Amino acid sequence: AKLPGWTKLRQENAAFYDAEIRNVITPAVADKATHVYHQYTIRITDQDRDRFATELARLGVGNGVYYPIPNHRLPSYLRDLDLIETEKAAREVLSIPVYPTLSVIERETIVDAVNTVAAAGVGSG
Repeated sequence: AKLPGWTKLRQENAAFYDAEIRNVITPAVADKATHVYHQYTIRITDQDRDRFATELARLGVGNGVYYPIPNHRLPSYLRDLDLIETEKAAREVLSIPVYPTLSVIERETIVDAVNTVAAAGVGSG
């Protein structure tokens, strides 16, 4: 019974992130699709994702890499494939809090931290 309300709150949190987060790639949503934002996963393309994650944690922002290994590299699917974009995505993805009970202050803190770390160029080439 709570799921529709929680989904709406997650979508509102995601809309705030979409509008405010800079210098990382935010989730794309296909036309005519509805995203429920079980996770809000950004892509860190020009910095060291793991150092980025460490810096976010240092600033008090929880984060996680939920899928660090591409599916074709998992033992249950092990395939000798050259999936360059899949490998790249696995190195770049980082999920930040999007849960429905985030306060306005927590959302702003998360955005400020992501933007600060992104602007600092942590681990840039």
